[in-house]
Amino acid sequence: MEEEGTHVEGGGFRIDRDIALAKLASFQLEDEDLLVPWIRLAVERGAHELRFDRRGADLEIRCDGSALPEDAVRDPFSKYLGSEERPPLVVYLAAGLLGLSRLGGCLRVESGDGRRTAAAGGRTAAEYGRREAAPRRGTLILVGGPDPRKLARALAGIAARRMWCPTRVLVEGRPLPAKDGDWVSWREEGREFRMRPAPDPWGDASSLRLWIHGAAAQTLACDTPWAPIAAEVRDDALVLDASLSRAVEGNQTQALLKILRTRVRELVYKEAVAQSAAAPRLMSWRKAPGMHAAWAGKPFDVGALRGLLRWAAGVAPPPQEDYESLRRAAARVRWLRACVRGRLNSYEGDSRDKTRRALWKAPLFMNSGDGWLSMLSLQAIRRQHKALVMTAVPGRSAHISMKGPAGSERKRYIPTSQCVLTLAPHDAEDLERLFPGEVRTPE
Repeated sequence: MEEEGTHVEGGGFRIDRDIALAKLASFQLEDEDLLVPWIRLAVERGAHELRFDRRGADLEIRCDGSALPEDAVRDPFSKYLGSEERPPLVVYLAAGLLGLSRLGGCLRVESGDGRRTAAAGGRTAAEYGRREAAPRRGTLILVGGPDPRKLARALAGIAARRMWCPTRVLVEGRPLPAKDGDWVSWREEGREFRMRPAPDPWGDASSLRLWIHGAAAQTLACDTPWAPIAAEVRDDALVLDASLSRAVEGNQTQALLKILRTRVRELVYKEAVAQSAAAPRLMSWRKAPGMHAAWAGKPFDVGALRGLLRWAAGVAPPPQEDYESLRRAAARVRWLRACVRGRLNSYEGDSRDKTRRALWKAPLFMNSGDGWLSMLSLQAIRRQHKALVMTAVPGRSAHISMKGPAGSERKRYIPTSQCVLTLAPHDAEDLERLFPGEVRTPE
């Protein structure tokens, strides 16, 4: 009796062709994502390390951790292709093999010290040349003679990714970074969340990036109160859709968005408190070289010779990492300014709410003297002078003309402590957004 399914030439993979063709029609991974399922498989199996390496013209994928089950190696497609209830291991292994089939060439899988093997394309293990033995409990995947352009795109796609998992991933010996920037993190309902202010608070929309078994799936657009944020959630219970590249959206993703919205207020409070604590240090750097560049978000490098000459003159600049913190502080200030717009009513009415109280008192603009201006002080200046005055020159006071009784004009003096210092163009733009039609420049 003929065995159900069809053997691939030269190996032991068993595939039902009709079901396979139907499923392949929905397999939509791009060339740069063809290797992503192997990351998910390694994380799902609890691997400590996953490596992608070229061996001449071939590709080698090596992973430690538990060995693959024998039935999964011999027949990875039957459960995936024939059932909607699919264990993650079967889904990721099938997706990984389908991705490798798009690279072309021949394929061999070894797991458990080579005791469980399967091959496609007719090439034997001996034809791969000398190589290290397969890990005793891990898995080794060999792809012989893949399309070099597709392989280059797939490796570049993996190398450009970040990771969020315990597994260490290396692409041609270079580990993938695990994190970028500063995040506020927490666990809730078995999921891991992290979020931070959006880079452009006046132009960006809030986003939530979904991570499944160590690799990002897709980014959802969402509305959040206060100001836009960039958030991520790691939820291995999310299910991939037929494309094997995106999570199925529905009640689960709506629940994630609901959790996120309730946490934004906490981020606003944390950032406002952090800005209040950082303000004195930022003010001490105001005359440092490169302050304007850092505050405007532009790169600045002191340079070895220039730094040495300034050090010899007793005017040493802050180290480069301090300029990075300056740029982060400028981004935080802009985000807090966006939080303020439309959220504050009166200090007396808002002071019982700790988040709004922190926003009222947070240092948001430097003055032309040696201090900061909060929304509380800006409102007081506006009541006193009927306008706000901005200047790009530190230490400059100002005179402005004000309408008096019966249409007369008189000069009003504005001291440096009440002039808003606009170190970067976005300072002036943000002030105009918060007080439209009420901002003046010195005469």
